[in-house]
Amino acid sequence: DLDGDADGDYDCEDSDCWRDPACAPEGDVCGNALELAAGSRVLDTLGGLGLDFQGELCGLDPPVEGASDAVYLLTAERSGLYRITIPYLPQGAGPALALMYGCEESEVECAGAAEEEDGPNVVELHLGEGESVYAVVRGMGIYELAVDRLDKELDCGDGLDGDGDLVTDCEDPDCRADPSCARPGDSCEDPLGPGPPLP
Repeated sequence: DLDGDADGDYDCEDSDCWRDPACAPEGDVCGNALELAAGSRVLDTLGGLGLDFQGELCGLDPPVEGASDAVYLLTAERSGLYRITIPYLPQGAGPALALMYGCEESEVECAGAAEEEDGPNVVELHLGEGESVYAVVRGMGIYELAVDRLDKELDCGDGLDGDGDLVTDCEDPDCRADPSCARPGDSCEDPLGPGPPLP
């Protein structure tokens, strides 16, 4: 309750303190980020929060007047591939999405403003158990945000561990039924050859 710089404003009323997590509204800065987890679904409005990442974000044009950022923190409960989706909503101004490991670090994944004809923006990122990433949504108006953990190997021929279970492609139990992983004898269409003659 002191006016440390003698400008007539005390504590959080002083503009010098607006970026302090103790004074910032929830979701306005990294120190006061909103929490996300796999299965999260958010429908909210960008507005009333600051524009904490000035200038370009993910190589996008500087934001239009009135735009703001909402900051989320996604922490992986399990290792795997996480997908964050922002669909196009006609009421909003096409929010953009940036993922970063720390608010002072550069972006690791980006999605530009969602356009109606392009469908939703989707960003995927592998996270280890307990690993966190900040998700910054920038724009104005209504936005929707969904987080999913991909628990299944989706592509059994890409040479990648798509679900983070440390096995790839046909070695992954998720791919046993995939035709590209079939072995002789797995189906009637591909039977095993004749065995050795019986004595």
